Amino acid sequence: MLLLPGFALLKEWAYAGVTFALVMAAISGYLSGDGVKGAGLPLVILVLVAVSYFTRPPNRRLVGETFAPAGA
Repeated sequence: MLLLPGFALLKEWAYAGVTFALVMAAISGYLSGDGVKGAGLPLVILVLVAVSYFTRPPNRRLVGETFAPAGA
């Protein structure tokens, strides 16, 4: 989903899902007995995902409110 053009709202959810998965992978790697070594790769990938998210061009971002409040 992250590589396909368009679908801005789905991309937001995909970034969130990838972030949750990588955070959980880092915690799992750390607690499995590998320590910081086991958590390192997921954290490196998480940094790359964060760079990708924050350096998106403005035309690929959600602008304004996605959902209007009830009664608006």
